[in-house]
Amino acid sequence: MNDWLKSNAWSLIIAGITVISTFTLYGYRIDDIEKQVDEQKAAITILNTQQVQLQVQLAQISTDISYIKASLDRVLR
Repeated sequence: MNDWLKSNAWSLIIAGITVISTFTLYGYRIDDIEKQVDEQKAAITILNTQQVQLQVQLAQISTDISYIKASLDRVLR
């Protein structure tokens, strides 16, 4: 057993370093993806808020147009 370890020590060290570096790299990538997801969620929330505000403004414009039409109808009669 001891001879086998001596003859394969470098292979085991390289394999261990490869596994550790791979998990470290994936850890950083996962953290970066989670950060991007959080940023996208914030952007989506902002866009949803802006969309609701725009819909309210459009509804107000529609109401104003209805009042203008009604006023024109009264003036033209």
